[in-house]
Amino acid sequence: MDRIMKKSIVLFCLFALCCFGVRAQKIEPQVMEEVKLMSSLARLAGYGEYNYDIGGRYTADIDSVLGKYRSHQAVEMMKQFKEKYGLGYDRVMSMALQIECRGDSIVKLDTGKKRLSPVSEQETPRFLTALNDFYRTSRFNDFFNAHADVYALGLQVFNDSVMACFDKEWYTRFYGMPPVEQYRIVIGFANGPCNYGPSRKLADRPKEVFAIMNYAVDKNGRPIFYRKIAETVVHEFCHSFTKIKGDTEKALEKSGKTIQEYTRFSMKRQAYDTWKNILEESLVRAATICYLIDHDYDEKVVRGAIVEQVDHNFFWMPELVQTLRYYESHRRKYPTFTSFWPEIVRFFDDYVADREKQMSKAMK
Repeated sequence: MDRIMKKSIVLFCLFALCCFGVRAQKIEPQVMEEVKLMSSLARLAGYGEYNYDIGGRYTADIDSVLGKYRSHQAVEMMKQFKEKYGLGYDRVMSMALQIECRGDSIVKLDTGKKRLSPVSEQETPRFLTALNDFYRTSRFNDFFNAHADVYALGLQVFNDSVMACFDKEWYTRFYGMPPVEQYRIVIGFANGPCNYGPSRKLADRPKEVFAIMNYAVDKNGRPIFYRKIAETVVHEFCHSFTKIKGDTEKALEKSGKTIQEYTRFSMKRQAYDTWKNILEESLVRAATICYLIDHDYDEKVVRGAIVEQVDHNFFWMPELVQTLRYYESHRRKYPTFTSFWPEIVRFFDDYVADREKQMSKAMK
């Protein structure tokens, strides 16, 4: 057997093992004490996005049981970090993924950095000390464990309502390759209507991509998870495949910066403050719409999803979805999403060229 044949067999085996490993992933919703801790602190610190009163007994208990600690140093520091670093929304969840609650203490995980991002290296030890004091003084671990029944019901309803219609194999079919990250779904019982998609890379572990889901209850205290939430799960995990880098980044930079100029204020309000953020988010949203089409969602639902993206100032969404549908129908030519990047570059270049042409005509 010649060297080329041996190399091909080795590469095939590695690919097969990778595919098997991803298929073997059990993507199940879970509860994380760290998420509950940081969202509770954000609520006590007055973060608007963590102060929705739709979580029923759980959020009511945060106010009644933990409310007495609103003047604690850890809460005061959260207020300072909001002003100083813009801490809020998904950054709170990102911070939660950098720590571990151990029942009697909190430790910083090995992320390769000496600081808890976005906090400075100098402030990190002081915040960890305050966080540990809050954790022990408030007996947060007892608070967390006392709500086991809330978590159990929430996970059960989420499984029945969302996971039953979530097709995790679609990613490999659509992108032509399996994800290399570990996927995690976490219910954010104190996160109100917001969903977040942070990630983390710990030492000696694969990168983990999280979909931290919203939580609300009806008038009877039963969790509400609509089928539409499956779209959010799909959306968050699509981010793994749409990173713009290398030669593609160079090729997209010019059109990307022009699109950022067109939408600067509206996108910044949505926390997309770089051209790469805007284009990557565009691709994620377009791919999610392709998921709806691939799974035979009602035409009104698909149209509504496209209109929603246009309403969020992703004005090019109808054409971008058409472009990705072309990719899906020409898989022999484009076996993977990576092989389709030149067409994506062409799409954004053409979009900008057309808009500039129309603006030039308007100014005559």
